[in-house]
Amino acid sequence: MAVGKSIIRKEAWDKVTGRAKYTNDFKEQGMLHAALVTSPYAHARILSLDARRALAAPGVHAVVTGEGLPLTGEDMRDRPPIAVDKVRYYGEVVAVVVADTLAQAEQAARLVRVVYEPLPAVGSPGEALKEGAPLLHEHLDRYEKNKTTHPEPGTNVAHRTKIRKGNIEQGFAESDVIVETSVSFAPSDHIAMETRCATAEIWPDGTIHISASSQSPFMIKKLLHTYFGEETGKVIVHTPLVGGAYGGKAPVQLELLAYLASKAVGGRKVSVWNSREHDMVTSPVHIGLEQPSKSARQKMACSRPWKSYFYLTAGLIPTRRSMSAAPQPSIAPARTMSKTSFVIHCASIRIARTRRRFAVLAIANRHLPSSGPSMNWHERFNLTHGRCGAKMPSARGIRPQRKYGSPKATSATCRPASTDCAS
Repeated sequence: MAVGKSIIRKEAWDKVTGRAKYTNDFKEQGMLHAALVTSPYAHARILSLDARRALAAPGVHAVVTGEGLPLTGEDMRDRPPIAVDKVRYYGEVVAVVVADTLAQAEQAARLVRVVYEPLPAVGSPGEALKEGAPLLHEHLDRYEKNKTTHPEPGTNVAHRTKIRKGNIEQGFAESDVIVETSVSFAPSDHIAMETRCATAEIWPDGTIHISASSQSPFMIKKLLHTYFGEETGKVIVHTPLVGGAYGGKAPVQLELLAYLASKAVGGRKVSVWNSREHDMVTSPVHIGLEQPSKSARQKMACSRPWKSYFYLTAGLIPTRRSMSAAPQPSIAPARTMSKTSFVIHCASIRIARTRRRFAVLAIANRHLPSSGPSMNWHERFNLTHGRCGAKMPSARGIRPQRKYGSPKATSATCRPASTDCAS
């Protein structure tokens, strides 16, 4: 091994030849399969659940429901692993059917009859916060929670965090430009190539063997102990090759269902595997976000010692590259720009870190000609950053950015251009 040389991953050959095995590739004689019965409503009361026809179907060994199961949740235990009495989101699991084959389990799942009473649904965080909004949890104050979580009974607020730093009104009063906008994005799935899946088997000595496509093997052990009282030392978790995750396989859900299904059939090995649809609507995905306009208001203020520069928080600038990683140059494409485009477009942009470890953008307040639609972001950065050899000052812990691609230069040289650049 040497610095500067590529090292072939030890599993690379198996992956490119198709020999690599993932969680759902491990099959064995006698293994049972589970199918999920899920809610077609976002919010509804469960009036009745009849599984008799499903239990009588060929190959079916058990139908697991939520009756008698403990609540789950890490900060606040407010979620049953299988819905009981009420469903709170589209795709929530209401029953698990265990059968000899996946086809038999899926066919029997269609025979489970659930009668719902639809309730008013909440479509966004903004709707959830409105006065008189439908309550998803009527007894928010009764849930077991940790010391740092403070739900507000009679509302949909599980916890409220307030962050105050500096004098906001003074900051806005001293700002040259104020951009006010609302920011939101919908929940989304990570769409890993391998969907979420898990198998569970309980041996005669009480040892629980879990195999899962998971990023949290030790959390699986901990939660089986916390929720069901299983001895941590008797929970063995295997994580074969994971076919993509991106954070989406950190939550623990199917592992609990596989454990419950195995327990319902005397400890036999049971596999729970998500279809792509269930992966997107049933399992935990990336949460959405909605900020009302005033709370999302951002300011661009002219710093007094350096009148030609704006300092702007990096959270809401639409760019093609992530600004959460190590500092790197980033230019916002014109088609993704919002109200801040008049400042950002063709400006000299430099990412630095302040002493307080906040990522900021230093934006030079100079008029620069358009870089043209045919340039890539590297060319646009070199053009805008280095035109006329302009340098950015070093102050308040902000270090000057070196020329992109050069280990020594502190600014780029002037690029020939047909148009003049302003001073």
